Amino acid sequence: MTFYEKVKLLCENEGFEISNLGEKLPENKIAKSSLSRWKSGTKPRIKNIKAIADYFGVPVDYLTDDDKELTADKNRDIKAALFGEGVTVTDEMWNELLNFVEFLKTKYNI
Repeated sequence: MTFYEKVKLLCENEGFEISNLGEKLPENKIAKSSLSRWKSGTKPRIKNIKAIADYFGVPVDYLTDDDKELTADKNRDIKAALFGEGVTVTDEMWNELLNFVEFLKTKYNI
């Protein structure tokens, strides 16, 4: 599933059309022309990806990886390695970690 398809599905699950996403995230200035570009495969700006992920409460990597599907046990091995075996990692903890990784990538131009 592409980025656009995932965002469209998230919007529909929340009861609105993807064309109204800009109204839900006015501070990010997501134009309808951006939606058209995303539909044709253009990747959005990281700030928009983060804003969309935060709005819908999903991990950034769910939106950006075409092969990833949103499942409860996704990244189980990574979570166990980072937090310890048997630790329950909440979505909030996971999203904070992903945001921190994006921060480091930006800081060090990775």
